[in-house]
Amino acid sequence: MTPLAAHADSSTPATYYVNDKSSACSDTGPGTQAVPFCSIVQAASVATVPGDTVLIAPGSYNGEVYISASGTATAPITFEAQNPSVSSWLTYVAAPTVDTNGYRLDVTGASYVDIVGLRFGAYSVGGQVLIDNSSHITLDHDVAYSTDDEGRPAYTISGTSSDVTLSRDGANAMTASTPAILVDASGTGNIVTTNDVSGHGPSAGIEVLGSAGVDVTSNTVTNYCGSGISVGDDANGIASGATIENNVVMTVGSNSTEPQCSNANTVGISLQSAADAVDATESHNTIYPNSNSAPGIYSWAGTPYSTPAAFTAATGQGAGDSIADPLTTTTGVPENESAPTINAANSDAPGELPTDILYQPRIDDPNVPETGGGSKPGYDRGAFQFTEALTQGTSTNQGTVPAGATATLTAQPVTSNWANATYTYTYDFGDGTPNETTADPTYPHAFANPGTYAVSITDTSDYGATYTGHFSIQVLAPVVVSAQMSQAPVGALGVQAVPHLTTDWPITTDTIDFGDGSPVQNLLDGGSDQHTYGSPGTYTVTATLGDSGGDTKTVTQTFTTAGNDFTPFGPKRLLDTRSGLGGTSSQFVDDGSVKLKVAGVDGIPADVTAVDLNLTEVGATGNGYIRASAGGNTGTSTLNYVGGAIYSNGVIVPVAADGTVTLSNASTRTSTTVNLIGDVSGYFAPVSSGSEYVSTGVGLRVMDTRSGLGVGKGRLAAGKTDVLTIAGAPHTPIPATGVTAVTVNLTEVATTGAGYLTAFPDAPGATIPNASTVDWQGTTTHAAGAIVPVGADGKIDIHNGSADGGSADVLVDITGYFTNKAGDSVYVPVTPQRVLDTRQLGSVGGGHVGQNSDKYLNMAGLDGTPSPSTASVSYVFNTTVTNTQASGYLSAGANWSDLTGTSMLNWTGANQTIANLSFVGTNPDSTAMDVYFYYGGSSPQPKEVDVLADVMGYFSSQ
Repeated sequence: MTPLAAHADSSTPATYYVNDKSSACSDTGPGTQAVPFCSIVQAASVATVPGDTVLIAPGSYNGEVYISASGTATAPITFEAQNPSVSSWLTYVAAPTVDTNGYRLDVTGASYVDIVGLRFGAYSVGGQVLIDNSSHITLDHDVAYSTDDEGRPAYTISGTSSDVTLSRDGANAMTASTPAILVDASGTGNIVTTNDVSGHGPSAGIEVLGSAGVDVTSNTVTNYCGSGISVGDDANGIASGATIENNVVMTVGSNSTEPQCSNANTVGISLQSAADAVDATESHNTIYPNSNSAPGIYSWAGTPYSTPAAFTAATGQGAGDSIADPLTTTTGVPENESAPTINAANSDAPGELPTDILYQPRIDDPNVPETGGGSKPGYDRGAFQFTEALTQGTSTNQGTVPAGATATLTAQPVTSNWANATYTYTYDFGDGTPNETTADPTYPHAFANPGTYAVSITDTSDYGATYTGHFSIQVLAPVVVSAQMSQAPVGALGVQAVPHLTTDWPITTDTIDFGDGSPVQNLLDGGSDQHTYGSPGTYTVTATLGDSGGDTKTVTQTFTTAGNDFTPFGPKRLLDTRSGLGGTSSQFVDDGSVKLKVAGVDGIPADVTAVDLNLTEVGATGNGYIRASAGGNTGTSTLNYVGGAIYSNGVIVPVAADGTVTLSNASTRTSTTVNLIGDVSGYFAPVSSGSEYVSTGVGLRVMDTRSGLGVGKGRLAAGKTDVLTIAGAPHTPIPATGVTAVTVNLTEVATTGAGYLTAFPDAPGATIPNASTVDWQGTTTHAAGAIVPVGADGKIDIHNGSADGGSADVLVDITGYFTNKAGDSVYVPVTPQRVLDTRQLGSVGGGHVGQNSDKYLNMAGLDGTPSPSTASVSYVFNTTVTNTQASGYLSAGANWSDLTGTSMLNWTGANQTIANLSFVGTNPDSTAMDVYFYYGGSSPQPKEVDVLADVMGYFSSQ
């Protein structure tokens, strides 16, 4: 190939730059750093003056690089990767752009040329180097590949070439037909030293043919299954006077990885003829067959030898040779100080370098006996020196420290791969103060001023290796130490308390005492900031926090559980607008309201959170509804009414912070007025002395005067009282003792006249309270949900208060009960919220309910209600049916299959709007939190009804 014409405008040495990534690069430019060449080819055509240097930036360069110019012994021409790495090659010479002889680098007829830090080709693309008819050429720290496509060695030294040095190079033979390195030159003085050589198949790793006086020194040769190092004759002449020393030679691991190999042909070091053996030297090599079936260690002048002892005895060669496992890593580096190659080389061997392939110095490991030779100790065999390296541990330094405080700086722990190392530590504080060196891995230092400082600590082994750890310390301006704590309820009985300490010191104490005698939680040692109390109440939560500066702060707050116990009360009338009881003697008008005081009234405590009311409207002049809440428009309803009739319904209404409940009227006409009566039968408060709730899951019928269930058979006449046993009632889970109240659905059937039923606790000589539970006018079927206190004898009384002789059949369905036993469910009031409205097709549960079918509702996670849980949960609803088409009843429960035996809401005829308080349990064995509403009817034609459900709270055991 004819080289490109050089620019050679001057005999003065110059530095040329090559950078194919530069937008300013040009092969017609000057090759300066500002305007570099785009190709190495162009730079090679210009760099022809002794002392010229070509600096090549990382990149991928196409074309065959042809060099024929010469430097001098004192001014060689140099081609060098710019900013080279000792462990990777970023400057890549790729395939030529034209079909030439295919070498990526062709040095022909040149002398005194140095080529440093370049990569020629890759594993899949060959990149061979040719040195032909040249002298004093050095390739240092390059890497080259051969492939089957070209069928040439990675490096070839040929022709009359002499004094060529391949040092610290990577040579990878990817073809089975050629060695990785071939020295086939008639010249002398060629050196192959400190290279990492990977063979392939039955060819040699390093092969010398007809070249006298070659030094093959300190190479690591692996993965061959021909000869690791082979010296022999060819047409160039006799390869006498070769030196083969300090090499590590390892055959291929198995024939499975190199199927073309035969162990019978494998030999570590081969010298072909007696003529080649003249003046040859072989010593201090490690030849590891790496396979029990590989017979060949040596072949010397045609004679095989399988052990160093036999080889030395026959030839006088092989001094210091070993066939022990060299114990190298996959990268060729000795694994540890047990490797037999450490301190085992002849430092005076021809071609031996003072540094290894990674430019690490050949230094003595004092923990390993010296088994090599030469004037300088510590030289290892092979291309890789086992130098000391420090492995770092985990840093434990502070990230922040107060101004003026003394910070304890801790050196990052290190471990040396050389045994018995001791360390000193040099501290650079980054604040302008003098560095300190000490044998102590910790050092106190006071930073005077706020700021962020880059601190470095250098660990130095007594063998000389160093490791420098870097970290930042933020020195904070002085702050006033303070402590805070936030709280939030978790479920019915739980709390999450999150303490926080404002400080510029590390926090050393962070504990919470939840105030119920449970163990104090240490949040710095796996403690929890969440806690579940055993019963409702108000508790004192104390957080104690401290820092390493000696400050300790205590935060004490009270926490009141969201859950509440129930206390039976009365029933007792607190409101009657007809008489002025409750603070108002005015009828309700449209959009009118009254705030009824309940806290502190007649023994109801000041911390009451919800109250059980039975509301009765009387004398309405139009249609409308009453809403009960803690205040404001919740979008829900409690009691629906029609002009001229009497309606009643129960409600558990949240109590506002001022101790009142708000009762509002909304009617269809602004002229509508209505009187309202309110009777209290119990209240809820965060106390542990009250009663807790157990749901029966579905309604259980315990009284039916039509059949005589629970009481004598026969209608309940005016002025008469039936006594119903609740505690231990047959076919129910209600216990025989400890029952304080019961949740019921009280239904009056086939009424005559006008009247009302009052349910109250049984007691000898008890006075019938001035209260009502359910009212009626004329012939109807009507139900009311209620909480009824149970007498000490476990019974309740149901009294017919009709003044005109009216009578009724009475049905009682139980949905749950209260006991004085802790550990059952407590009540959590929520802001009333509509969760079901079948009138709205786009809402939850939208779509009418058909006769004898159900509507499913999933309550999990709705506003104010629990997320899925294994805790037993029962909901309190105000359930309303409207747009009725025929008579029917509504049931509710956890399983639709259980809903046909009882009712919780009844109506007669079409166009009715009826509301009722209902207690609906969920399945205790499921986390689904589903409830079902079932419409039962007997109309011969399919009918539908709309159902509305407003949730007012829930009972939960957690």
